[in-house]
Amino acid sequence: MTASEMVPRLSAEGRGYGLAYEAGFRDRSKPDEARPLKILLFADDSGHLSYVEADYCGNGLPAPDHMDLGESPYHVFQDDSLIRPNGTAVAEVQ
Repeated sequence: MTASEMVPRLSAEGRGYGLAYEAGFRDRSKPDEARPLKILLFADDSGHLSYVEADYCGNGLPAPDHMDLGESPYHVFQDDSLIRPNGTAVAEVQ
């Protein structure tokens, strides 16, 4: 068994490189404005995590040291190939 076979996959194999999951939060640390923070997870063709991107205000502003993000994201995207903890892809659940 190779090392990559022992690492859990993020998405189904064979879908190519692409966005597998995205969560958008609002930073409410400034009283009069809510600034977006997006966390994006990309998977490669093998289904393994290949890249993580964190965008604060579309990368137009530096991210502050402390944020008030609340408890849950305002936006979530899950690609159909995303694998859930039980081992099934999102497309298999819907």
